[in-house]
Amino acid sequence: MNLAYHGARAQDQSFDITLERNLDRDLAPVDVVPQELTRVLLNLIGNGFYAANQRGREGERSFRPTLMVATRELGESVEIRVRDNGIGIPLEHREKLFQPFFTTKPTGEGTGLGLSIS
Repeated sequence: MNLAYHGARAQDQSFDITLERNLDRDLAPVDVVPQELTRVLLNLIGNGFYAANQRGREGERSFRPTLMVATRELGESVEIRVRDNGIGIPLEHREKLFQPFFTTKPTGEGTGLGLSIS
């Protein structure tokens, strides 16, 4: 979260978002490929930053962009949940989200590869 936040701030000094964590401190160690998991999380967090920032630009005065990451044990697996309070994804786009090169972002702002790679 911190890496993604500072990357977003480096691109846009006015970028601001509330980061919330709800991490299960009792999780047992899990075997992962750190580089691949980091890539997935950076993609999800970056998309969340974008969505929340877009909603904030729509002018709702009381809106506070927020991104939350939570973890929890599910028996034989671990769930990592990334959630934002941004603009959301229209229903007609949801089935296409994991297709390579599909993006809901304007031209030049997204490649459409983040979720398909993840």
